[in-house]
Amino acid sequence: MKKLVWFLLTITLIAGIYGCAKVADQQQNVVPPSQNYGTLTGVVSQTNGSALGSVTVTAAGSSAATNADGRFVIPGLSPSTSLEVGFSLSSYVSTSRIVTITAGRTTNITVSLLSAGSATGVTVATGGTAVSALGTVIASFPASAFEMANGTPFTGTTANVAISPGGFATTAEAEAFPGSFQGVNTSGTTVPFESFGWADIQATGSGALKVKDTVDWTLTIKNAVSGAPSTNSIPVWYYKNGIWNAAKDASGNQAVATYNATTDSFTATIRGGDLSGTPWNIDLPWQQLAYIKGKVVDGVGNPVSGASITTRATRMNWSAGDTTRSDGTFGPTAVAAGQTFVVWASKGVVKSASVSVPPLSNLIDTITNPHDVGNIILENPSLQFTLSWGAEPRDLDSHLTIPKASSEAYRYHIYYIDKGHATSYPYATLDYDWQHGYGPEHTTAYHLYDGIYRFCVHHWAGASDIEHSGARVDLDVDDGVTVGTYTYYPPTGQPADKVVWQVCDVTISSGRIVSVTTLGTYGDQSKNTYDPGGEPDTLYPTSTTSIRMVK
Repeated sequence: MKKLVWFLLTITLIAGIYGCAKVADQQQNVVPPSQNYGTLTGVVSQTNGSALGSVTVTAAGSSAATNADGRFVIPGLSPSTSLEVGFSLSSYVSTSRIVTITAGRTTNITVSLLSAGSATGVTVATGGTAVSALGTVIASFPASAFEMANGTPFTGTTANVAISPGGFATTAEAEAFPGSFQGVNTSGTTVPFESFGWADIQATGSGALKVKDTVDWTLTIKNAVSGAPSTNSIPVWYYKNGIWNAAKDASGNQAVATYNATTDSFTATIRGGDLSGTPWNIDLPWQQLAYIKGKVVDGVGNPVSGASITTRATRMNWSAGDTTRSDGTFGPTAVAAGQTFVVWASKGVVKSASVSVPPLSNLIDTITNPHDVGNIILENPSLQFTLSWGAEPRDLDSHLTIPKASSEAYRYHIYYIDKGHATSYPYATLDYDWQHGYGPEHTTAYHLYDGIYRFCVHHWAGASDIEHSGARVDLDVDDGVTVGTYTYYPPTGQPADKVVWQVCDVTISSGRIVSVTTLGTYGDQSKNTYDPGGEPDTLYPTSTTSIRMVK
């Protein structure tokens, strides 16, 4: 009876007061608010795998800085199939990645930044050579090769050339590769490719420099993968505005690098070229394609739609992607024939284990008969709460309480002391507890239990209060029927003795979302603040027990 009263009260509040979530039909399926945007979140590291803080991340006019764990969040982005996201930090090579932003969903990416190489002075009048650390990249310039990046004359005597080589020895190194593994050739055709080595080259002298359009220069890059290429002539590319473009030679054709087996390196002659922090690349378009298909399901076999599929060569030098359909299937997806690779699925901040696939044949595993990689298990993020805020308070905490399962005695309370479990009750987790301002913190529920999920934010430590913290909570919902995003900001008028922001309640019936109710109130740290229905809490079973002040 108590649950029925609460359910009726919730529906009344939705219809009469809040209005941001409403019952759409007789089946009580919720229609999320018409917010045509998605959220971008991710993590940035160094190529040694260590987290990288204070990186400026920019996307569509919005920006954020990574925290000390390298994590960031940019909400409110318009949908796009090819959004360029930039990453920059002093002493590191700036780069960008191309992502897809979907309305009502969170896109998660991982990126690494190369440490910037030391500059070599090249005398303009005589020309000279710049060499990267360990000698893996060499750029040689003739006399009078340089001009300003805007095409005006360069009157300086020395060009300072810094070369930063990239590789594919580890996952972190592969994540430093700019853009995606495809480029536009001289015919204007976009082709997938595999890279055999790349480097960022930055020439400066009273400003950014370029090589004159009438001048040839040479570039040598050591093979960055194990094994020789299938051909000794490989096209050269440069990266600009989110796209790998064909580099030109003196005849206006695509420049070609010649492989030297003795030195295990590639050398090309290039006509002109931007050197204002521009990546250059030795890439071979896929000569033979094979195809795969598969299906993404959750732990109990339900299909997971809208999951991102990533395929990556074991030697890291190419990657491709796809997205699952409403029945969880994907493919046929093109891959490079003859190479061992792995496949994984991700959705929001959730990622599956990798599935290894042996080398495939372009004659057998065709687009009409793709190789079946089988089921990929991915716990579907049915509810995903993303909490972000400003510099102060330095510590805001995410709290989610979950209806008790039939086999359980109490509700479950997820927060910094108990981060939950992804593969058993409560099938929900807090990814980490951030204590130094900004966030983000992600709390994800995978399987939905009937009852009320309540999300709250607690001001644990630091100056200011929740009302003035710049806090924002984005709730992504996806129960297989209802898909969308809700956004919440702290209400005004926070009482001095109330340190918990009650954000929202999500009501579940028969495993489906039937209402999302904005609370927009402040409470104390008593159990009643976190417990919407009076069910006992797993850690604090009595209504008089307060949340412990332990951190």
